[in-house]
Amino acid sequence: MICKLCLKNKPLCNSHIIPEFFYKMMYDEKGRMLKLSTVEGERNLYKQKGIYEKLLCKACEQLINKFEKHVKEVFYDNMEYYKTDNNNEIKIVNIDYNKFKLFQLSLLWRASISKDAFFENVNLGPHENKIRLMLLNEKPGDIHEYGCIIVGLSTQEFGSFDAIMKPEQGRIEGHRTYRFIMGSSLWLILVSQHSHIFERKRYFLQKDGTLLFKVFPAKEAPFISRMVENLRETGKLQ
Repeated sequence: MICKLCLKNKPLCNSHIIPEFFYKMMYDEKGRMLKLSTVEGERNLYKQKGIYEKLLCKACEQLINKFEKHVKEVFYDNMEYYKTDNNNEIKIVNIDYNKFKLFQLSLLWRASISKDAFFENVNLGPHENKIRLMLLNEKPGDIHEYGCIIVGLSTQEFGSFDAIMKPEQGRIEGHRTYRFIMGSSLWLILVSQHSHIFERKRYFLQKDGTLLFKVFPAKEAPFISRMVENLRETGKLQ
């Protein structure tokens, strides 16, 4: 079996696409999470785990885990930050640029190579192999190369809204983007040959290990409001 990252013939692990720590906050007392469907007549389902596939060999799995561990430390274990002059914005500090940026790349790349229908909207085309080599060689590139904006979602108006949503493709300022919702945050990753002219590069992870992190109400994101309204209309969310 061929590892998708190193392309060597090795036994493959059950590799997750989105790290398990993003799911944990969604589990109930029985260790399950509820998979909601907006389709009328389709039952809500309980799942024990996230999405896994046979993708990576043990060595490559450990490489990706190294990046994931750092992201977990930054966001969940010991976030270091200070407030800015903007009331809805903080600056996260002491981030390892290489590890954090490589995690962002790995998330995008794994979604693209996945065969699961949940990730069917992510298709990187020629960018897929370029990112594979960046991961394999641990070369995260410059800040604008596949830069990612992370926005916190304030969900008080929806009650508990710890959700992982199906990634979608879009455009911002003429650049192609892929949008991930996980860990009560929106991760917007640019896939563009012209991202160096993107006007909001200040919100990308910087090489000095800082990241501007904004928070805004989830109801201001139309795609979230539509999903919540659909769930309420089908009686699946109170």
